[in-house]
Amino acid sequence: MGDLLFNPQGRIDRNRFWQGMVVLTVCTVLVSAGYRMVAVPLVFLHFVLVYPYICVIGKRLHDAGFSAGLVVLVWIGAMIANQFVSGILGAFLISEETMAAYEAVVGHLERNEIDPAMEGMVIVLRDTLSTAIAAGIVTNAIVAMAVGAFPSQPRDNKHGPPMSGAN
Repeated sequence: MGDLLFNPQGRIDRNRFWQGMVVLTVCTVLVSAGYRMVAVPLVFLHFVLVYPYICVIGKRLHDAGFSAGLVVLVWIGAMIANQFVSGILGAFLISEETMAAYEAVVGHLERNEIDPAMEGMVIVLRDTLSTAIAAGIVTNAIVAMAVGAFPSQPRDNKHGPPMSGAN
């Protein structure tokens, strides 16, 4: 698993790619829950996940004969998809009380009242946990389906030989 998540070199087939995406999705959910339920500074753990995502997606792109540099486009697409999915899910999952709490946070910030704004933001983060988790799972599924749809190159390419049983 370490080579899958932390080595950007080589190729991986669809099955190995899906394994990596499932692990990364679980990690993303845990980080989202951690910073919303335990401590806001844990949000920075999302940055720790950037490199494993680059490795897994990059190797899948290698397998299809593309440059791993396209991960940047995948990342931009994922951010747009996440905002879109969050907006749709938020309309159904975020309560009026949470929206009122968010508006109160904005009001505190406009008046430069940092402490009450932070207290309110902690409440908003906790109340939007289900939306964030659902959006993260849906976004990762969209990315996995899009990148996973590329066919493996059946022959050696500049990134190495094909995986056995490549698909």
